[in-house]
Amino acid sequence: MMDPYADYIRILGRGPTKSRHLTQTEAEAAFAGVLSGEMSDLQIGALLLLLRYRSESPAELAGIVTAMRRHIEAQAACEFENLIDWPSTSSGKSRRLPWFLLSAKLLAANGHKIFMHGFNSHLDNGLLTEDCLEAVGEKPAASLAAARHKLE
Repeated sequence: MMDPYADYIRILGRGPTKSRHLTQTEAEAAFAGVLSGEMSDLQIGALLLLLRYRSESPAELAGIVTAMRRHIEAQAACEFENLIDWPSTSSGKSRRLPWFLLSAKLLAANGHKIFMHGFNSHLDNGLLTEDCLEAVGEKPAASLAAARHKLE
């Protein structure tokens, strides 16, 4: 029996002349496998490595976001008015202060709910977004349930 996730790794890793970016649909299916736990740790590592090595395409990012939203919606089953879905990650290219937290705070003060997510603890230098939240009077939610509670 053929592993459905091996195809996505094969598409990305066939070498400089035969490989290509995933389509949005392929990226969504691949990350649905990641999020559901169906993909092995080895496959996840290979997928993430190849995506990063090639630099993620807009279609791949859109597929990843779609898979994540579907996964979250299936778990949380909640909708919020004026919700802003705000990824907060850093590629390590910037060592600047996370001024965007002040923008998020201003939007929240004006009635928008902010669902900020992401992870940048891979940085060797600079400030972590999570560590700066306290300076603007916030704490990160420890779970999806805690995030939902904060949004309600």
